[in-house]
Amino acid sequence: MTYRNCTRILLAGAALSLAACGGGGGGGLNSTLTPPPTPTPTPTPTPTPTPTVQIFPNVTASTEFAVLGSEAVGSSSTLTTAGFSVRYDAPTGSYIMDFPSTEPGAFHAYSDGVANDGFWNGTVGQHEVSVRKPTNPDLPLTYTTLAMYGTFEHDSVPFGWLAFGSATPEGGVPVAGTASYNAEVRGSTIDRAHYIAGTATLQFNFGAGTLSGHFDPNFWGRV
Repeated sequence: MTYRNCTRILLAGAALSLAACGGGGGGGLNSTLTPPPTPTPTPTPTPTPTPTVQIFPNVTASTEFAVLGSEAVGSSSTLTTAGFSVRYDAPTGSYIMDFPSTEPGAFHAYSDGVANDGFWNGTVGQHEVSVRKPTNPDLPLTYTTLAMYGTFEHDSVPFGWLAFGSATPEGGVPVAGTASYNAEVRGSTIDRAHYIAGTATLQFNFGAGTLSGHFDPNFWGRV
């Protein structure tokens, strides 16, 4: 699997007006030159705005989400797990994300990138960020999602994964009965040489306080 970055190049064109003037002819004839009309300036195109996205459609009030994340810079670094936060700011309709290596910023999705049914691709500050859509066909989600930031190509750039969503309120965890959950797992090795993706199934027995299930990862190198 290849993770590609798309770079846009804006070409600006300038119109040049060339005017020629000539002298009078011989034989006592006077020649009057009519100046060319002033060219109409080309209007400056209006930049396409980068839109905000509604990651959790059911969340309409300002909300601070529960977050688990990890970040690395270079293959010899240790993982940083503190300094992550994600909140929804209702007045602006933006998801404000904070990573260990950057100041908090709103997630803006590219408005002119290649359509992707599974992820929004965009930016938070200087970071390139991909956020999983809740309608991702691999596994639709309602209360949680995941995101990846940084690139596979540059080992000196901070790189990380995070999962965030609405936590179960205190006292909301069942104390009896069972439940089964399907999960999606994504990640990479700390040196970014290998990419990991897979699914998991978790079976909880709340009365007994036990967890069982299975994890089916796929593991391949960067190409």
